[in-house]
Amino acid sequence: MNLTSDALEYYQEEATFLAEGNVFLTQGPMQLRANRLWVNNNSKQLKGSGDVAFIENGNTLFASEIEYDLATEKGVLLDGRLFLEEDNYTLTGKRIERLGFGQITLHEAFFTACDCPEDPDWHIKAKRIQLTLGTYLTTKDLFFYVGKTPILYLPYFIYPVKTTRQTGLLIPNVGGSSTQGLRYNQDFFWAFSQSQDATISLDYRGKKGVGGGVEYRYVFSENTHGTLQAKRFHDIEKDSDRTAIHYQHQQQFSDRMKFKLTARYVTEDYYTELSDFTSERALQKIESNTAITYRGDESFGYILARYTQDLSNTNSTTTLQTLPEVGWNLIGHKAGPFYFDFSTTYTRFFRNTDFEWERGHIAPRLSLPLRVFPAITATPWAEYRGVQYSDLLRNITGTGIDLTSKWGKLTYEEINTDNPPNVLQADAIDTIHDRRSVTLSLTPLTSIRFTQTYNVDAKTPSDLRTEWSLRPSPSFSFYTDVFYHWQSQNVTAVNTDLRFSVKDKLKVSIGQRYTQGGLLPQKGDSFNPYYLGDNQTVPQVSFITGRLKAILSSRITFATEALYNAHADQFPEIHYGLLYERQCWLIALAYQDLLTRNEFLFTVSLKGLGENLPKKFSYLFDF
Repeated sequence: MNLTSDALEYYQEEATFLAEGNVFLTQGPMQLRANRLWVNNNSKQLKGSGDVAFIENGNTLFASEIEYDLATEKGVLLDGRLFLEEDNYTLTGKRIERLGFGQITLHEAFFTACDCPEDPDWHIKAKRIQLTLGTYLTTKDLFFYVGKTPILYLPYFIYPVKTTRQTGLLIPNVGGSSTQGLRYNQDFFWAFSQSQDATISLDYRGKKGVGGGVEYRYVFSENTHGTLQAKRFHDIEKDSDRTAIHYQHQQQFSDRMKFKLTARYVTEDYYTELSDFTSERALQKIESNTAITYRGDESFGYILARYTQDLSNTNSTTTLQTLPEVGWNLIGHKAGPFYFDFSTTYTRFFRNTDFEWERGHIAPRLSLPLRVFPAITATPWAEYRGVQYSDLLRNITGTGIDLTSKWGKLTYEEINTDNPPNVLQADAIDTIHDRRSVTLSLTPLTSIRFTQTYNVDAKTPSDLRTEWSLRPSPSFSFYTDVFYHWQSQNVTAVNTDLRFSVKDKLKVSIGQRYTQGGLLPQKGDSFNPYYLGDNQTVPQVSFITGRLKAILSSRITFATEALYNAHADQFPEIHYGLLYERQCWLIALAYQDLLTRNEFLFTVSLKGLGENLPKKFSYLFDF
């Protein structure tokens, strides 16, 4: 024990010190300040008064009086106030008992996380609060106040006050739907180890049914982590159950070898009927895959399995699946003046019927870069592809030359194939056909690219593709991808994205997706990523997306997201959100105008008593 003060007296018969004026006592990590202090040197009992400050583990307990046992580290403080600086918690009690390191009981207690504890926006009053730092706060006979008005009584309440992840109930989301009735979502967060946690959810919809789910997360090491989401909902309207499962695992075995697994399954109408997110409701297909990859200095190898679930077709037996695909690539190996590339794959295709199809593929490629002018490189190349199907062989040969400079690339290529009948058209390897073509891709500026292919045999040009990518400042970006058909003088496809912000007060994002429909150019193939000579049948698409976030004041934020179908002249979805924030609480409201239903959701979040903003609202405001 170390004791200092302005004046110090010692009474020998009582073995008592009396310290007065700027008293400061320390014992190990504990510090005590007071105006007056009595300390018995035999019993190790002390009494203090006048602006008492008890400091422990970075937290300070203020009181008018204190009685404390230096041996047992237990004591009592009167008219005390505890401030937990890291979390901005303030607790007071007419009588505070310190029962041990980090263990405190407050009688006639008060608790808030607001900056102004004298007049807080919200606070809790309780007959008793028991607090163990780093674990939990429990209360008895609790009244919850908004301002000075009590609005809620609870006989018992428990809340985590940990400095790390906290186990406990999260703030619920409440709302209503025009077709599904009252909505209530309640999450429970469980941090059961340093490397694992889970969120257990209840999803109640009055007219629709009730469901639940769990999201389990783990991080076993820096290189091994994953997430499992499983949800199930019982639809009382249709007397059916809906399920959604999504599992992701990633593991890095070494600097060169990685394993990744994504497994997904949903009942076909789960997202359209139940999801709150546009990105999920718009899904047409979901894919499950697993892969082991190896990356060498000049090589890359992999083993892949892929399974696709078509959400728009209940008859999944017609969907083509891949299990497995094995591949190895040698990339840019230098042999004298030549560069040698080689790739080989084995793929097994199947459907959930009796259909199976196997394919082996090898593709050696030889190229010779030659500097013909100071700013131009000519690279002649030759490539062979042998494609062995279950019972037939397909030979493909390709020759050409690339002229490259900082202004772009000009490619002439001649592809010759023998096309056996009844070849499965599964992917880009199978769709290669005979052609002689010239493709020009010009980049007069780094932000602009013009691309066009000319078919030498048919003497016809492809659509002209124009790409613009502009970002003159961090607050403005613009991208557009336009296809123009020369013969009809029509724009056949336009994809545009525009983003801008104004001093972090306003953020706007506008996107356009337009496709004329019918036969339109396919973007690249396995020989040439810029090639535009092949056409594919695509559906007509015409819609506009928009997002806006406006900070109307220091406390109010408005956000909206809309999807407009220009072809049908309707808004399939419009979302509105309003966020009101104070220092120690917030309220969020969201309204969804959907084709099949309208929904309203709201949540209140108190600092220190729940997550900041639930996922159902954060998608609107976090952009």
